[in-house]
Amino acid sequence: MAWVARAGEIWLDSSKTNAEMIFADVSLGSSSSIRQELPELRFSRRALRAVLRITGTFPGQLEWKILTDNDGVFGPYPLASDYVIDGKTVHRLNRVELDDIYRSLGGIETRLKGRLTGGGYLRLLSTPLAQHFLRDESDNNYGLDWAKTQAVLPVPPTLRATLYDYQIVGSSVLRLLADNGLGCLLADEMGLGKTIQVIALALSRPARSRTLVVAPASLIPNWLREFREFAPDLAVVDHSGPQRTGVASGLDEFDVVVTSYETVINDFGFIGALRWNIVVLDEAQQIRNPASQRAKYMKLLIRDVSVAVTGTPIENSLRDLWSLSEFVIPQLLGGLDEFELAFDNQQEAAQRLGRIAAQVTVRRRVVEVARDLPDRVEILTALQMDDEDRALMARVRNQSKDGLDQKQLEMICAHSSETFDDNFAKKPKVQHVLSLLAEGFAGGDKILVFASYLRSIDQLAATVRNLYPDAFVATVDGRKPVPDRMQIIDEFTETKRAACLILNPTAAGTGLNIVAANHVVHFNPQWNPAVTKQATARSYRRRQMKPVFVHHLYYADSVEERMVERSSWKQHLADAFDSGIKEKEGNENGTGV
Repeated sequence: MAWVARAGEIWLDSSKTNAEMIFADVSLGSSSSIRQELPELRFSRRALRAVLRITGTFPGQLEWKILTDNDGVFGPYPLASDYVIDGKTVHRLNRVELDDIYRSLGGIETRLKGRLTGGGYLRLLSTPLAQHFLRDESDNNYGLDWAKTQAVLPVPPTLRATLYDYQIVGSSVLRLLADNGLGCLLADEMGLGKTIQVIALALSRPARSRTLVVAPASLIPNWLREFREFAPDLAVVDHSGPQRTGVASGLDEFDVVVTSYETVINDFGFIGALRWNIVVLDEAQQIRNPASQRAKYMKLLIRDVSVAVTGTPIENSLRDLWSLSEFVIPQLLGGLDEFELAFDNQQEAAQRLGRIAAQVTVRRRVVEVARDLPDRVEILTALQMDDEDRALMARVRNQSKDGLDQKQLEMICAHSSETFDDNFAKKPKVQHVLSLLAEGFAGGDKILVFASYLRSIDQLAATVRNLYPDAFVATVDGRKPVPDRMQIIDEFTETKRAACLILNPTAAGTGLNIVAANHVVHFNPQWNPAVTKQATARSYRRRQMKPVFVHHLYYADSVEERMVERSSWKQHLADAFDSGIKEKEGNENGTGV
């Protein structure tokens, strides 16, 4: 039984009898008059506070109600009332708090009374209301936890790849969020296969849904290669370079458009006029500065679903995440000034921010999914050479009289001559190595980089030392006496600092045990796959406690692409021979005898 009162009237609502209404010609301000009508009532000096309660499952089945909080006992809030009678006690209602709640709800789409969209819920979590008046009783709020409670979505049948369990979960989160009109921050650690999860998302969308992938220019060949290999049924176009279309209709026949940040800005006149089902930003930390042209233009793209892909969502400050969230779910964290007041760069603020972003973030660390991974993960990355080096390659080809000078072309791809000294750090392959180092160092990993040419080794070491002055950076090549090499490796193993070893695969590719590193980067390919395999084995060997990620870098449409193809053919030949030995009937000792 509850008595509810408002100015000028009092009534009794009973679950046992029909509602009986008693009118009092008095103001509630006159408690003595009310006592004459209802002498059993007591008047409390304490006003009940208003509480917003969220229930349901994120993101599609969320509801809100406003309750009164009476010492942790919650009851319905009579919205048109000024007072609540709980039992025989009259309580005033705190109208200021109620107004604050309605103000926070005001900017949230609630077409159905009491219903919340997933985006509205997330915006609500980021308001001051969430810290003071919100009672969140919703189930499975966090994106990954929530996805695991759903029926696992089947992998799109046209995906030509076998996903690991954690990739199935990640791609399911992407798809479930997209189905509810929400974007996602895909922030898995380096080597866990963010690209293939995005491809699974693109394949799961309805027919003729257009996807725009924006990536650093150097990574465009890698996206094209992976779409061709894993999603051949999708029509994919490279929208970069001088031969690209200059009109919107030139993109009509394609399911996926892969382009660069600079091209989006230059062609925004028609790219910005198109509506995209999905916009994917690879290396999304490129928009961490909200004042940059890149950030401004990317956020103006017309899109249904936004996916930001980066292994380092926060590089400098929490402001980085605000800029990313403005792309993923605009206005999620309010204006920048408001955000910086609410989230200073302290650990408590970062944890609070993480709880808000968690619902639309997919972030797994290697240690969390290690049981799903094989011992060694090979990652082949095709990069696009810059215009200057392409022109240099063309000149070398044109000047060759007795056939191409393969060695000179290989050296150009490895940036190993004096020609590259001044702008070595800006080269696409070097930039990619630096991005791998940034992710690896952030995760506490140690990294080996193998490069064939001494000048490349020296320039890489100088570049990394300049960028990471507190890191352990050393080189191992033929110039180092063998005893010194062992001392360097011991220091690399024992240091607690971020650490990178840059090695020559011939001098350091055999006989060394460097299991302290679990990332191996091959800066340039080899004609002989055995050289690459032996170098990788410095880290991928007994006593290695982590999965090893092996990154193979090469320039598309260059001598390096031919080297990769030839090396792969040789390796397949060797593997076929090994397979034949193992299949020999009765062979139990692996000798073939």
